[in-house]
Amino acid sequence: MDRIIFLLRVSVDLETGFNRTWIGLRSQSCAREGLWWRGHKLTGFKLSIRLKSFTFAFSGLGFMLRTQHNAWLHAIASLIVLLTGFALHITISDWRWLIVAMAMVWAAETFNTAVEYICDIVSPEYSENVKRAKDIAAGAVLLCAFSAFLVGIFTLIPYIPNIGIFFRQ
Repeated sequence: MDRIIFLLRVSVDLETGFNRTWIGLRSQSCAREGLWWRGHKLTGFKLSIRLKSFTFAFSGLGFMLRTQHNAWLHAIASLIVLLTGFALHITISDWRWLIVAMAMVWAAETFNTAVEYICDIVSPEYSENVKRAKDIAAGAVLLCAFSAFLVGIFTLIPYIPNIGIFFRQ
C-alpha cells in the first residue's frame, strides 16, 4: 500500500523577489522516483541522511549564536542557572523544571531568528506587516524568558538559606 506524503515548497528568487509556493500530495512511490531533499534522493530511511540532518541543525544553532546578541544573553542566563543549580545541589525533579524552562527559551529564540530571516528574504524593504510578524515572534521569546525566570525563581529560592525557609512546604 502506498503512503501519501504532504509536500510544501516555497521558492524565492532573490533578484526579482518573486516567490512561488507549491503544496501537494504525492504517493510514496512518486517520492522514490524523483523527489530530492538537500541533494539527497528520498528513498526511505538512510542513516547517512539522518546523520547529515544533525549537521544542518548544529549549523543553524551555530549561526544563531554567531549572529544573534540575545542568544548570548540566553547562553549567559543558562550558564548562571546551571552553575547555581550545581552549587545548591538541587534535586532531579527540580532540574527537570529548569531544563524545560531553558529549552523553552532556546526554542523560542531559534524560531524567532528563523522568522526574522524569512521575513527579511520575503520582504527586504520595510513593511508594517513584516514588522508586526517580527514583533510577535520577539514577544513570544519575551513571554518564554519571563516564564523561565519565574520557574527559576520558584525552583531555586527554597534552596537559598535564610530566604528559602519562607518558601518551603
